[in-house]
Amino acid sequence: MDELMNKGPDELQSEVQQADLCTGCGMCTGLCPYIKEMEEKIAVIERCGRSDGRCYRFCPRTATDLNALDEMAFGAKRADAVLGAYRSLSMVKAEDAAVHAAGQYGGTVTALVIRALEQGVIDAALLTKYSDRKAVLPRPTVARTRDEVLA
Repeated sequence: MDELMNKGPDELQSEVQQADLCTGCGMCTGLCPYIKEMEEKIAVIERCGRSDGRCYRFCPRTATDLNALDEMAFGAKRADAVLGAYRSLSMVKAEDAAVHAAGQYGGTVTALVIRALEQGVIDAALLTKYSDRKAVLPRPTVARTRDEVLA
């Protein structure tokens, strides 16, 4: 895990951006004033000179030391290389056909968000939607109703 702490924007550029591994999620643009979205791509607009940085640590395409993470979080190494640590395992999908169709991978999270809104557990949910302007980059949206979640 220490090796991730010593990597920054230079490594992000060489290991992710120049290797065409960037997903365009925008995480680094929110963490670093030197990285911006330009012409539907993430770009370093100015060198910051840091040898470490949150831009690298939080990027979903950089290496993660899963053994060190499991040791830190669970006090043991993972027993299952694919799924990691878990107490039990269930396969689920949304019962509502509209929710199932609108959601990803069975619509489970979509169904849970709708239920939490309808039961007053939460007032709103921050979700990501496809951008009308740029299909590659997601945009944040706040949903307060079932229809807004499914939109």
